This record gives sequence, structure tokens and C-alpha cells, in this order.
Amino acid sequence: MKQQMKGRLRILRRQANLTQLQLAEILNIERATYSNYENENRTPPLDVLIRLADFYHLTLDSLVRTDISELAGFSRSDLISPDELSVLTAFRALSPSGRRMVLQFISYTEEVDLFTGRSAPLQPPSSFPDSLSQITS
Repeated sequence: MKQQMKGRLRILRRQANLTQLQLAEILNIERATYSNYENENRTPPLDVLIRLADFYHLTLDSLVRTDISELAGFSRSDLISPDELSVLTAFRALSPSGRRMVLQFISYTEEVDLFTGRSAPLQPPSSFPDSLSQITS
């Protein structure tokens, strides 16, 4: 697989305008680990390859076997914006209950958008705590 992957990870990351650290955070791995994959010191395990393929909107086959020149039209706008990266990073820093609350709010917002055809009001649903004291008690 090394020969087939030669240079591919670096090219994809650079086309996405991401640093090794940013991509490592997205993949939930250490930067040094990602660097080893990119520099071909180690072969990424299947779970990391799947996450990479999902992130780049590629099939696994395309990720590991496609001629890299076929991916030349690939742009960062096909991937993740800086705002999305910030949200993802903040989400990963949350506790499990904080993550559940964010997902509930997203679900609520989607329901309002679908039902009304407009954006949700800025107020969260009544099931959300009014203050930090309600969360910690």
C-alpha cells in the first residue's frame, strides 16, 4: 500500500489548506502519528483510512489507489471550513453531557427549520437548562 499512497496524504492535506495538526485533530489522532503516515514511516490502520476517505469525500479505493493527478481539482471548500473546524474542536473538548446538549440543540434547530422553513429562534428549547447551576446540581 505504501507505493500506492506515495505522497497522496500530503497532497490532499495541502489542497485542503490544513496543517498536520489540524487534520490530526479532525481525525482524533496525535500530530506525530499523522506525520508518520504522511511521511510514509507507518501505514495508517483501516479505521484511520476510513476517516480520511470520509473527510475527503472519497471511497477507500480512490484514497489508496487513484492516481493522485486525478485529484488535482480537489479544493478545501469541498471539505471543512475554518468555522466548522472550530466547532468540531470545541465539540470534542466537551464532556459527554455537553456533547448531548449540543446534539439536542442541533436536532431542535433542524426540526424548526424543517417545520417553519426558517431558522430557529435564538432561544433553546425549554428542556435546556437556564443556567450553569441547573447543569451542576
